[in-house]
Amino acid sequence: MSDIFWNGLFIFLGTVVVAWFQMRTKNAVIVTGERAEVKTEEVRSTLEQATAVTDGKLVIIADTAERAEKVGKDVHTLVNSQHGAALKLIWELAEWKAANTKLTKDIQSAAAAKGNYEEHIRKQALVDAGMTTAGSGATPNKSS
Repeated sequence: MSDIFWNGLFIFLGTVVVAWFQMRTKNAVIVTGERAEVKTEEVRSTLEQATAVTDGKLVIIADTAERAEKVGKDVHTLVNSQHGAALKLIWELAEWKAANTKLTKDIQSAAAAKGNYEEHIRKQALVDAGMTTAGSGATPNKSS
């Protein structure tokens, strides 16, 4: 047999082997792509579920924060009210004592108690009006 025959046969067999490897690679790429598609769908589904759970928890957290803020404001209002009542009682008792003892220190204590009570009432009026008493002057209260 001639060299041309063997050369042709060698080229033919080489072509068949290369084609076989190409088909095998193509099939592997297709299978890998299909697996990746399945995994991508699993990730998307898991992400959707996790997002839904997280959204639900965020709603619960926001609701809890709103309720906590309301309770905090209610407690603050109650404390301020009780503080004002206590200051008024201290002022009235100091005035009663000053009226009965007529001592200078008791009269000064009664005046100081009255000043404390009036200062509390002034500050509370600013808070009620949506102002804060921080610093030297009243400024708008950001939480109102």
